[in-house]
Amino acid sequence: MFASRGMVRSALLAVTVAMAGAAFAKNPWVSETTEQALALPPADKAQIVFLRPSGYFPSLMTSLYEVRPERDVPVSMIGGHQKVVYEVAPGRRVFLSNHGVGAHFLNADVAAGKRYYVLVRPIHGNGFQLRPLRKDGSTDYNARTPEFPQWLSETVRVEPAPGAPTPGGLFQKNMGRTRDKGFASWQEKTPEQIAELTLLDADGFESAEIAR
Repeated sequence: MFASRGMVRSALLAVTVAMAGAAFAKNPWVSETTEQALALPPADKAQIVFLRPSGYFPSLMTSLYEVRPERDVPVSMIGGHQKVVYEVAPGRRVFLSNHGVGAHFLNADVAAGKRYYVLVRPIHGNGFQLRPLRKDGSTDYNARTPEFPQWLSETVRVEPAPGAPTPGGLFQKNMGRTRDKGFASWQEKTPEQIAELTLLDADGFESAEIAR
């Protein structure tokens, strides 16, 4: 009797998760920042806070990148119950989450002097999606949900560890192929779906609106 494709995929995923848990257990890729409080966004840059509050396989890391024409620029890796702060010049940007199993893109159009929040959301068997957290509460993914303060308080701010090694093994081997597959999926999305995955100027919080 032959196993179905779904059973084979589930088995491979289980092995992958087990390997990842072992590989990332000591977590040499990120370290907690000395200062956990978030400084106000600089006047000349947009501040983006990537939040991964989920406890879904917390040791399973995913890599965050800013996608530029010449290359993907690493931002940081991020695990469960962690957050990453990234400051960037204002304007249109593209970000990428690549886990070696699933890759997801995010459009952004951000303004200087504002803080934006992005949810790093696990999708079983397909990596971690990047979801804009709307300021106005117009979608289920927003910064006005009752859980939002908890997401902030229960996530630890991390940054790339000094001298962090490049992740190896199965995930590094699959990174390019996974990115290509994720980009093909991104190009197939409808304008409405792209809009849902676009961080807007209006989603940003001015410094005066941010509780210290």
